[in-house]
Amino acid sequence: MPEYNKTPEDYGITSKVRIALKVHAETENLLSGMKVGTENGTVHLMGKVPTQKDKDAAERIARSVPDVTSLKNELEVGS
Repeated sequence: MPEYNKTPEDYGITSKVRIALKVHAETENLLSGMKVGTENGTVHLMGKVPTQKDKDAAERIARSVPDVTSLKNELEVGS
């Protein structure tokens, strides 16, 4: 796995994305199966989620976080 959070700004973006996913009703229970990392403003979502709807919701919410310049959604769907 690549090393993420290379800059203080990246750490901040990762924290904001994790908080956004935790407080949103659609994704609040998904973080245990996910890893969130940021490198140069690009957020990476990795891990497993139960459904495609969950994957799409995680991406939508992460993209809405300020300072996210791009997003790579590498989440796998399945149990």
